[in-house]
Amino acid sequence: MVAARPLRAGRKMRDTFTRKYTDESTEDEYVFTFCCDICGKPYRASAVCRGNKKGLFRGREYRRALRAAWHEAELHFNRCPCCSAWVCDDDFDMSVGRCKACEDEGKKKGSERD
Repeated sequence: MVAARPLRAGRKMRDTFTRKYTDESTEDEYVFTFCCDICGKPYRASAVCRGNKKGLFRGREYRRALRAAWHEAELHFNRCPCCSAWVCDDDFDMSVGRCKACEDEGKKKGSERD
């Protein structure tokens, strides 16, 4: 099983993910796909084998697998500091350090001032 890194202090598990992600788990493995908050481009994380755990242990195992999947997928997304969206490289402008939606919004506001 992939080892899950602990969450950063003060962050809830749900706050760390893209707005849309799907659980495609089977009886044998946990599988999660995370999607860009702007265009919906998916990234499917590597599958994590399920153990033989039951009850509360199953829930803990699920959360660890979800966390591990996100930490893998997180490398394929960028967090916009303006709107907090998780976006793919295609929807993030590295030169200005924000997503294209915020960049477009900034351009609109700038042209309104002129």
